[in-house]
Amino acid sequence: MTGYGTDDRRHRLRRRAKGPFYQIRFTPGATTAARRARPVPAYDTVINKARYSGFAGTNLDTTLRAYRINNLLMVGVNTNVCVESTLRDAYHREYFAIMVADATFQSGPAAMMDATIFNVEKFFGWVSTVDEICRALPPRQTYLR
Repeated sequence: MTGYGTDDRRHRLRRRAKGPFYQIRFTPGATTAARRARPVPAYDTVINKARYSGFAGTNLDTTLRAYRINNLLMVGVNTNVCVESTLRDAYHREYFAIMVADATFQSGPAAMMDATIFNVEKFFGWVSTVDEICRALPPRQTYLR
């Protein structure tokens, strides 16, 4: 399996999922995709990170718990580094994490993605696709006016 990482797939998830979105940005070297993502100020929360994991040195855990969020959909770039690190930390904090494989992209050769998928499926969470997630979620209602 190879990584995909298309912006379109992430936007499809955003249109289907309920609740607030939490963008986690690695500020010093933010990718083009991360810079192009436009949070909705009244609805989305942006958490800047300085380490591989979105939980390390941030208020992500506190924010998720304050909103009683237990289920996480993991998407992004550097699947085998940042996404997997965040997913591992989510597992250790007892979150239910699903890596959306075709909305992520690995750092390095395609075998890195295969290794990450293996690790996630066997030890830390679940792996799915954008299509599977969209079929499982009811259509999103717009709460913003």
